[in-house]
Amino acid sequence: MVEYVKKGRGVAEMTQFVRRLDNMGRIVLPAEYRKDTGITDLSEVRITEKDGKIIIDKLKRSDFAEI
Repeated sequence: MVEYVKKGRGVAEMTQFVRRLDNMGRIVLPAEYRKDTGITDLSEVRITEKDGKIIIDKLKRSDFAEI
């Protein structure tokens, strides 16, 4: 399931989606999400959990000092 919200001039913005994990626990991030966040092949991302939610964000050079 993918939910879209209409965003000016008839362009829709994806706000949420539902995916199944594969047998190794992987999911695929939709191309629209990757494009909007600048995540490309071989990008490094940080995965954290807070209040029962999983947060994925792209690492920047400045983030490496925090790890």
